[in-house]
Amino acid sequence: MIQKVSAGNSYIRTAKTGNSKADSPLKKGMDTVKTYTDSFVKHTKKSAPIIFALTTIWAIADRSEQLPFKKAFTNNLKNFFVPVLVMSSALLTIIENKKSKKDSTKQ
Repeated sequence: MIQKVSAGNSYIRTAKTGNSKADSPLKKGMDTVKTYTDSFVKHTKKSAPIIFALTTIWAIADRSEQLPFKKAFTNNLKNFFVPVLVMSSALLTIIENKKSKKDSTKQ
């Protein structure tokens, strides 16, 4: 006799191999991305006030060359603040995570 086809008997069942989803490469990759992202945000928050102060000082220095403060500040924000903040945070993130990887492999 022909059996009814349902979702319960249409899938192939396999035995568990003991590998959990926590050990999957995708999960490890996502953990690495999360670690780097958290570190980047932390360094950005720490560096932003100092780099912003430097940007303001540069804008004041540029203003002395007969450039309006608003234009000098905008130029320095775009050409100094953003690139320096991103690059310094990225560099510190890479250094921190490489260093923590070395420390974890030694133990």
